[in-house]
Amino acid sequence: MRRSAMLSIFTVALLMNLPADRVKNALVLKYGEAQRPRIERGVDQVAQFWREEDGDAAAFEQFALASFAGDAQTLDALFERMEYVFESVDGYFTAMSRDLGRQVDLDIGPIYPFDEMLNAWSPAAHVDDDLFQNKIAFVVLLNFPLTTLEQRLAAGDHWSRRQWAEARLAQRFSRRVPASVSQEMSKARAAAAQYVATYNVYVDGKRLLAHWNLRDEIRRRMPREKPRCRISERFSG
Repeated sequence: MRRSAMLSIFTVALLMNLPADRVKNALVLKYGEAQRPRIERGVDQVAQFWREEDGDAAAFEQFALASFAGDAQTLDALFERMEYVFESVDGYFTAMSRDLGRQVDLDIGPIYPFDEMLNAWSPAAHVDDDLFQNKIAFVVLLNFPLTTLEQRLAAGDHWSRRQWAEARLAQRFSRRVPASVSQEMSKARAAAAQYVATYNVYVDGKRLLAHWNLRDEIRRRMPREKPRCRISERFSG
């Protein structure tokens, strides 16, 4: 874990008087020394994102003691449940976003201001915020590892599909972004996409999207030259 993350955990625990060490010791006593690395990592990850609105020190302790999956059977059940649920939730939100942007994304008629408003609306903006509030996000953080890009690049080639899935599951909650901010981010992305999608250039009566259609048209009009010789051939002999 990075030094900045460790300082953040220490600061939160100090300011809120979170009993992180007591929770770790209690969980190790219950599940054994072999689980210590998972326990210490999970409790620290929860402490990093815990806020006053999530509960006091007693609520933190009660949650951690009740929500740690200390045996393989429980951990597998937790993983399988999250895998199934998030595949469904994210899939439906993807379908909704596709339908909300249909008039903007497809060339099927005029785009009215209300079409742009629909396209900018993200029905999933509140989801991760809700998952922190109802503690599901904390269940994931308590039981699965947060990883850095450096860790994934260094060790990812040797990870199993399950290890990658666990890393991706936890990564979902590597930031705690308020729903209002997520919605503003969605509006900005929609505005940028709309700018690209409607920035057209007309060539010989054809409407070309300046981003890639114009590139393809230029490529089509370029004379087809004989491929140049390979570099190895130019410098050989």
